[in-house]
Amino acid sequence: RTIGYANHLFDRPSGGGIGFFAERYGLSRFQPGDEAQATIPKYAGYPAIYNSTIVQQTLLGLEVDAWGTIIIDPCVPHDWYEKGFGQEGCGILKDHELGFEYQSDKVDGWIQGPDGVQWFRLRLPPHWGAAPCRVLCGEEKIPHQRVGDSVDFEIQLRDNAPRTFSILQE
Repeated sequence: RTIGYANHLFDRPSGGGIGFFAERYGLSRFQPGDEAQATIPKYAGYPAIYNSTIVQQTLLGLEVDAWGTIIIDPCVPHDWYEKGFGQEGCGILKDHELGFEYQSDKVDGWIQGPDGVQWFRLRLPPHWGAAPCRVLCGEEKIPHQRVGDSVDFEIQLRDNAPRTFSILQE
């Protein structure tokens, strides 16, 4: 219900149209022709906050802990796992991009960023239960640790090239 209400607010026409909101700061202090007034015909800050807070953080459980581990811990209805869901272009860490998709029988994702090790903790689909899983980076099986309903693993980033990962139920 909360997400539905937030979606309703996001879709209402206001300010510059659907998905935009009226600028909350009074522009009357600017003189006609001022650059600030001329370049802000509509305000997109609220949709950006909606996406980062409601969608990414609350619904998809996307966050980074104090050690830089990317955590993906969705809070979605069980049928979403059967239908599939995900997010593309999550700029969660400075100079990093991320995308992921949950499907009924696997989780696929990608990460791109500067050279180094990137740690992940990812919640597994609840219908997998305690079944073992396999984690791949590209086509190569990589070490991982199962922690309750989540899996921890790391990916070596090189040359700012995208690296793919998959988690499969055994």
